[in-house]
Amino acid sequence: MLARPRPRTPAELTLWLVGAALLSGATPAAHALGTSHVKASLVSERDWIEPGKAVTVGLRLEMEDGWHTYWKNPGDAGLPPKVNWRLPEGFSAGPIFWPAPERIAAPPLMSYGYEGEVVLPMLVETPADLPVGTDVRLGGRADWVECKEVCLPGRAEVALTLPVRAEAAPTSAAGPLFERAWRAQPVGPEGWALHAASAGGKILLSFHPPGGLVVDDAYFFAAEPGKVEHPAAQVLHAGRTKHRLDVLPATNRTEPLSRLAGSFAIEILGKRLLSCPVAFADIPRASPAAMMAPVLVPPT
Repeated sequence: MLARPRPRTPAELTLWLVGAALLSGATPAAHALGTSHVKASLVSERDWIEPGKAVTVGLRLEMEDGWHTYWKNPGDAGLPPKVNWRLPEGFSAGPIFWPAPERIAAPPLMSYGYEGEVVLPMLVETPADLPVGTDVRLGGRADWVECKEVCLPGRAEVALTLPVRAEAAPTSAAGPLFERAWRAQPVGPEGWALHAASAGGKILLSFHPPGGLVVDDAYFFAAEPGKVEHPAAQVLHAGRTKHRLDVLPATNRTEPLSRLAGSFAIEILGKRLLSCPVAFADIPRASPAAMMAPVLVPPT
């Protein structure tokens, strides 16, 4: 008797659908009119390259109304954008600095991503012996998944040519796009008190923002898939200055959740005020009494 196939998770289903589209040759070219709902391009934060100094470039994704792309953890569906670089000898590109995402609900699924427009910054290291007065072409292939009522794989060849000069480079015309991307980066956890524990089948995330902020909403964006149950409600127990957020671990996990990374998005009066990157390791088990109040335990 044949064994019944294991049901695919939403993320696995997205991978399967995207893979099928790629194999069928249905991948849209981002700059071919009418074949994609996202325009991809490379932009630079500075007007030129200084030899031996890193230059910040960004993958710019401009999405049609109603369409979205994804964060590094796409949630229940989708895939994060990436660039497969083809750089000159001596150049190397670092990872994406991910701006804080938005929640994109499509019940019963919850995804994390971007709508409208986003720039994903990356640092490109340059060799110290670059000849001044020459031009350098930075390029590669961008891949992403774009979704509205349906999800489509997107792909585009992206490139940017920059001159090499010896003097300090001014901010480029794309500077405001990078300013927005940097403002959306989670701020460091300096001054925060953080603690995580598990009790009653939940992960209890206690936090004390600097300045004793009065929080009226909070959300934890897990940095990796398969850690938490994305569509599940996250329950905030707000105190005067100390707060606790109850998060459900992913239901398909086969072992207890012991490590968790991500960021808190804090809202006051309906407006996101602060996003803080956090990492919890060796999450201890707490007594059921720990669930009764947002008691803050300083991290070790």
